Amino acid sequence: MAVSKADIVDAVAASCDITKAKAGCAVNAVFDCIVESLKKDEKVTVVGFGTFEARMSKARMGRDPRTGASIHIPAKKVPKFKAGKTLKDELAAAPPTPEPPTTPEEPTPEEPTPGPTIY
Repeated sequence: MAVSKADIVDAVAASCDITKAKAGCAVNAVFDCIVESLKKDEKVTVVGFGTFEARMSKARMGRDPRTGASIHIPAKKVPKFKAGKTLKDELAAAPPTPEPPTTPEEPTPEEPTPGPTIY
């Protein structure tokens, strides 16, 4: 299960006892601040949570999956996140989430062995 932005807004509204509109505004302001800082190549550190930074990926050669032709992939700025110690410790202390049970696959019927070829 994934947590959406709406789920974060709901949690902030409930935690701070404010309206969802105000919580949405606050959540958007935090995200906007992070994005604007990364655009200016500034690190964003939230003590105990982690550090966001923008790094440059290297230019490289790739393949077009449809044609198989080689294509040049240019260098670009990509976001990176490094978890802080407190976040790492919290996750390490959390009990593991049980994996959902997998349904056994239906056994495939055995293929009949071919008989002699008659001409």
